[in-house]
Amino acid sequence: MDGWLAICKVQKPTSATAPAGVANSTKATRQPPPSTLVATPSGRIAAALNPPYLNNLPSVETVKKQIQGTDPTDTQERQVAIFNLLVGMIQHHLAADRTRYELTPDEQKVTYAYNLAAYEIEDGYKKAHSAEEAQAFTRRHGQYEMDAAVRKELNAKLLSAEAVEENRQNNRSALQQLEAHQEQIRRQNEEAKAKAEAGASGMSTDPGALSARRCLELGGNALECVGKGMGDSFKAMIGLDFEGVKMPSRTGLVIAGSYLGANKLGLSFTDTNVMIEGCGALVPGPHNYTVAKRGDTLAIEVANEPRPFTVVLGPDGNIAGPGKTDITGDVITGYHHYTVYTRNTRTNQIVDQRPVSEPIYAKKLEHCEVGALRTTGPVLGGSAMNLIMAGLGDNSAQNQVKTYPAGPRLQGTYASSGGLNIQFSPEGVVMDCGPAHVARTYRVENTAAAVRVTIENGGTAIALALQADGTLTGSGTADVVGRIVSGTAQNGDIVFRPAHASCPLGTLTPRTQKNSTGM
Repeated sequence: MDGWLAICKVQKPTSATAPAGVANSTKATRQPPPSTLVATPSGRIAAALNPPYLNNLPSVETVKKQIQGTDPTDTQERQVAIFNLLVGMIQHHLAADRTRYELTPDEQKVTYAYNLAAYEIEDGYKKAHSAEEAQAFTRRHGQYEMDAAVRKELNAKLLSAEAVEENRQNNRSALQQLEAHQEQIRRQNEEAKAKAEAGASGMSTDPGALSARRCLELGGNALECVGKGMGDSFKAMIGLDFEGVKMPSRTGLVIAGSYLGANKLGLSFTDTNVMIEGCGALVPGPHNYTVAKRGDTLAIEVANEPRPFTVVLGPDGNIAGPGKTDITGDVITGYHHYTVYTRNTRTNQIVDQRPVSEPIYAKKLEHCEVGALRTTGPVLGGSAMNLIMAGLGDNSAQNQVKTYPAGPRLQGTYASSGGLNIQFSPEGVVMDCGPAHVARTYRVENTAAAVRVTIENGGTAIALALQADGTLTGSGTADVVGRIVSGTAQNGDIVFRPAHASCPLGTLTPRTQKNSTGM
């Protein structure tokens, strides 16, 4: 790509959007300082500001006077929306100016004045109303911010004709920059595809071409393996990093799948954390966990405040919890709004922009029942695109969506002294032996004697046992039967030749020094 992308986050000052006090806190709330801007007799913001367009914007007092709704609440919702839209205009001016990345001091002052006005209105309403009414207030002023009629009212009542035209020019400039960037991406994708196809036919040793070939050899299709996005969707499909650029965050035994209690409290496990859902007012949040073998059960310790708690995964595939448990998590106390602009660092050209409403969180302790939790069934795997298209009824995409069992899984790469390399993820496994490599499925069974891992390797299963020291052991050899790209046919199809090699099993040692799960 011709120039890397940089993201500029243009946001509200913290003091204008989030007071120092949080929910359930006994400390006094620190109020944000007042704005230093004053209105001119014309109703505009104080004159002689830099850049000059600021002098055409309305003062806070003018907005409150001109913007009126059907009742006091509707008036406040509309005024908050207008203040947020005015902040957006300042951000659009910054985005359209390709000579700078930051707001000027005067732009910061005006942005702060509008943000403070919006905050004071919304905070005052929340203090006088219930949590449900406060949420409805936030939702409705957000809807007004997207309402074309409100934008027309802003233009008609609060902006000069010059300011309206400047905003239109800024919007056109942003659109033109975005269209130019999209055209550049299209050209680059075509060039990358042509380069990858040429590399396949000429057996290039370029790292990108090698990765594309390996992706194809392991079963990925051309769209998944060729071009700018090479490997990402296919890696997601079976959860593996073919290039080995980075090691997984943990190696060893992990848990997969979701488990739900009768009270709707749920635990959703990935290879990196467990998400606790349905606990009082807490938003779903990730917690670290570790796994330890206890006979034919697995003890899962979940990191938590004020203390960790342990749930037990039984041989029936369901979880038993400790009962009433104090769980600390986050609750949403409000939102602040900003726009994210993405620029090409070489040309300073805007290539993307998006509005963001970012929640403001506070810590809260809830007392929740963590009891019997039943598995919700197998876990869906496959590329993100396949999952989306399958959900829309695409038959071919549905065929590409795979499932894998909930419960104990393995994560990480293991290698033997005999040349066998096995890379595990919750979704599947890739085995390398000499020139041959192949993607396979596997299952994990926790018995009283050992954690047994069985790889479905064609007609002959490979049996391994996970030891207390974190190694895998097995006897015999592993026959790896795969395929290797040998070129392309005249019609452009990829041509493969068989690849077969055998490696002794023995002891396979994890490639990471730290094993984050226990036995």
